[in-house]
Amino acid sequence: MMKTDAVSGQSACDLLADPAFTASWQALYEQCPWATPFQCPAFVTAWYQIYARQFAPLIVRGRAADGSLAGLFTLAVDVEAQTIQAAGADRAEYQAWLAREDSASEFIRSALQHVCSAHPGRPIDFYYLPPGIPTAWIAEDPQWKRRCRLHSFAAPIMDVADGAQASASRRRKTHRSLGRLQRSGHVRFEELRTVDELAAVIDSIAAQYDFRQAAVNGYVHFGRDERRKQFQLALMRTPGLLHATVLRHGDAVVAANLGLKGKDRVYLGIFSNAAAYAKESPGKLHLVMLGDHLAHTGQRQLDLTPGEDAYKPAFASRYEQVHRLTVYPNARQWFRAGMRHAMTPVATRALAAIGIDARAARTRLARARRGSVRHIGARVRAALTTVRRRVWSHDEIRVYAMPVNRVGGPPPGLELRHDALDDLLLFEPMPGASQRQEFLACALARVGNGHHFHTFTDGGTLIYQGWMAENQARAMLIEVGQEVTLPPRSSVLYDAYTHPAARGRGIYKQSLRCVLHAVASRGASDWIFIWVEAGNTASRHVIEDAGFEYYGSAFQRTVLGWVKRWSTCEAFTVRTDRGAALAVPAGGDAL
Repeated sequence: MMKTDAVSGQSACDLLADPAFTASWQALYEQCPWATPFQCPAFVTAWYQIYARQFAPLIVRGRAADGSLAGLFTLAVDVEAQTIQAAGADRAEYQAWLAREDSASEFIRSALQHVCSAHPGRPIDFYYLPPGIPTAWIAEDPQWKRRCRLHSFAAPIMDVADGAQASASRRRKTHRSLGRLQRSGHVRFEELRTVDELAAVIDSIAAQYDFRQAAVNGYVHFGRDERRKQFQLALMRTPGLLHATVLRHGDAVVAANLGLKGKDRVYLGIFSNAAAYAKESPGKLHLVMLGDHLAHTGQRQLDLTPGEDAYKPAFASRYEQVHRLTVYPNARQWFRAGMRHAMTPVATRALAAIGIDARAARTRLARARRGSVRHIGARVRAALTTVRRRVWSHDEIRVYAMPVNRVGGPPPGLELRHDALDDLLLFEPMPGASQRQEFLACALARVGNGHHFHTFTDGGTLIYQGWMAENQARAMLIEVGQEVTLPPRSSVLYDAYTHPAARGRGIYKQSLRCVLHAVASRGASDWIFIWVEAGNTASRHVIEDAGFEYYGSAFQRTVLGWVKRWSTCEAFTVRTDRGAALAVPAGGDAL
């Protein structure tokens, strides 16, 4: 007969500091067939220590008749929300209890009884339960059958034990990417083995990871929680726990994975790749090389972990079934949740029948909830402006050019950063402007297309950002729906932004001069182009004062829905020095 008890608060902290308890915990972890490294003592205690201010430990122990540890469930109480989570929370990809096989069902039933009695009224979520963990006890026990709900998910697994045969197939798919990278610099795959090695690249990895996650999913991980970096470094201090690998192009980290190392596999964890190298698919290339590396070091699988990432099916050799377990405080809440779950696909099909994408609708509603009344009002005004412009509008875009040899030095006192992803994460949406995720998604696409940006921040706020595209044969003036042909070796400056609170302080004037100097210093351009709305007299003055000369204008007039476009950008002359001038042919035909 197993005896179960729960300890929390200072008693739990004292227990975690007991070497005898840690030794018995490690032995149970090694003995438990479904255990993952997210349940090992080193991972859990590191998480408890780093997140001690946010989570209080709650430990449920099961002891056999001889007093030995036969079951263990490490949990945590959110100090503010008073909710229960598995230790590790969202840092633990797999959440589970440890137990001996012969007493696994007995232990988890007793453990949940302890937890639910001490913390009634709230459901408890565990996801994902690892493959092989016993779940039959839910259907066998009437009490838990009407309080627990399981949802199945597929976890993609990349088998690497067969080595050369499997990796050769994947290598063929990424051979071109590797070749492109190698033509422009040395490419090497590295496993990091010390805390200092990880500390040297953790900022770069975090910036890449946050930038992509914010653009795709609208959520920043490291930026909102600086402890994540501390946690990764803490895991690295335990030999053999954190498996950290990077792919370098020259000295730059272009892809990385920080995942835990288990008994026979490595887990995908913080998986990042550099947006500037998107055309070379460094993330996929890193997975290929990681698979080869694991095969040569005796690992059998790379667990790609559950999720809807588009790249995972291409690398999966097979799938394992995992679950999400929700424990409800009573049968009534269990029933209501079941009804909601059953009605979701019905509602989705009904919306699809009338042409509404349910997922897109949920995303728009979530954004609307996040927006203030002021933002919503601005969007309404923007919509009314769009309607008005379809009735009548007259737009002129003025195009300016400058030969690179006329660029002067940078102004003193202002230093811009070049391609600093973490600066873009400081963007604050203004009323009527792009929301944060839309802004970052656009930035992700631009960086992936090889465009560059310069930024200036102050007090944790993005004050200025401006974009630059090199070697452009043409420029699309989307404001008037026209394309302008450019001379060879032309760079285009576009979409400059100054925070409203910083306008009127000369930030744009100084920043533009800094950007011009940076473009000239790169040596990749002979010409620099920029354009502005004719009505924006302040920006026109800054552009002309910086030394740009007027190239021509592109026009668009709308009357009752009828659109007419024309352009004066046919040829222009720009003075290259005090005694000579150069005529540059250009296009500009209306689309």
